[in-house]
Amino acid sequence: MKKVIWTQKAPLSVIALLVLSACSSSSNTPTPQTSQAIDGYIVGGSVFCDGEDAGETTAGGFLTCPARTEIATVRGGMDVGFDDSATSSDMQFIGELKAPGNLGYVTPLSTIAVQMSSDEFGNYDPDLWEESVADLGAVLGSTTLDLSADASQDMNLIRLNAQLQQVMSAFVRSDADYSTAIAALSGVIAARADTGATIDLQGDVAATITTINAALLNNASPLALTATEIDTVATAVQAANIAIATASSPATAAAAAVNAGNNVDNTGVIIDRRDEAVELISGMNSQTSSTAVSIDDFEDSSLAGGVYLTQVGKDLQAVSYDNDVLRFSEDLDELEVTMGFELKSTLAGDTRSLSFYSDEVVLNAMAGDSDSLVITLADGAVFKAMGTDLLGTVTTAEVSIEGEGTFTNAEGRFSVDYGDVMSKLESIGFDDIFSSAGNYEMTLIIGGIALKEKSGSSVVPAERYSITVGARNVNGSGFKGYLSYTH
Repeated sequence: MKKVIWTQKAPLSVIALLVLSACSSSSNTPTPQTSQAIDGYIVGGSVFCDGEDAGETTAGGFLTCPARTEIATVRGGMDVGFDDSATSSDMQFIGELKAPGNLGYVTPLSTIAVQMSSDEFGNYDPDLWEESVADLGAVLGSTTLDLSADASQDMNLIRLNAQLQQVMSAFVRSDADYSTAIAALSGVIAARADTGATIDLQGDVAATITTINAALLNNASPLALTATEIDTVATAVQAANIAIATASSPATAAAAAVNAGNNVDNTGVIIDRRDEAVELISGMNSQTSSTAVSIDDFEDSSLAGGVYLTQVGKDLQAVSYDNDVLRFSEDLDELEVTMGFELKSTLAGDTRSLSFYSDEVVLNAMAGDSDSLVITLADGAVFKAMGTDLLGTVTTAEVSIEGEGTFTNAEGRFSVDYGDVMSKLESIGFDDIFSSAGNYEMTLIIGGIALKEKSGSSVVPAERYSITVGARNVNGSGFKGYLSYTH
């Protein structure tokens, strides 16, 4: 059976009534909990309050959770250093940070302390928090460690958070990797706390990375490194951590982490821009036709005669990209990522849009072999969707997949099955936004993984995009293009 939940936007009068009601009872409403996500400030990160979507972090890394939230989580986003007005940057944050909802700061240090305060099933026990923080401080040589202090001003916290993040970068290629690496590091710290031993984050990084790696090997984790990889990455991390240790201010610490950290390459996938890489399939059954276009033409937002360079026929069924646009620098083994798709009108006054995403997409690929890419969306996986029709009515839905692939890979191309998604959503009241002619912006996002882009002979941070699905802003790198339906 399909799992379907749908809602429609309430009329303005109802919203006004709710606002007035809220005002009249504000004295009885518990105060929400405000925190900051900090490595530098993490902006555009997806926020979860006890596992529930809660929007994204804003300038300064701020996030808000309901009162009495036990655990606040921030996944992904962008590290803007300590510029409290910045809302974007080229520095992608790869990871998933956690903290008690009432702590005030969500950082790598708080993430380790939460892990140390949790059982083998990930259940957090607040009664273990103070002991875990004390053990963490002792192992890191900081016996007065205070994780409730301002992690954007306290230089001890700034240095430790940045240095720990550099160590994590040795193993982490995606948001999904982070929890595995944190669990391994936390186990190493707990073991050393038991024996009174310490960890040197700058003098002997190779020993720390080797110990973490042994824990990963013991669990047969694909994140484990070879001896050669350990030697290479330990040298880069040690140089980064020494530079961070000598920083005298938050700004110089952030700059040191960025500059030195550039030598720690955690990019698993590179986007390689190629001609005739995009294929748009439209029509039904025997009438199906396809249009192949270059990425440059697809991304051209200029209009000629009122339409874009890329044009498609009626009944868009799928959008495909040549596997060769993705280059793998290492093996991807059951890597969980977020994939999202959005199609929205660019015509003034035309509100039509459709966006959907899933956090349950799995990638497999072999290093150096684009054709080895396999994309799966398992039975029972869920994608969430939001559509807006010509009248401005917003409908949201959550749909389970039953053996069908919204995001798939076959015959050397990875695809978004727009027609399949549309047929599911039409059954619960969505209007097909391709029901009449229009101009559209189309975005495909891959989130939760480090991506760079090859442009000419240089490799640079990949362009980042955002799509909105209900309360969730889904961020990632990928492709944004423009097309017209003229029939």
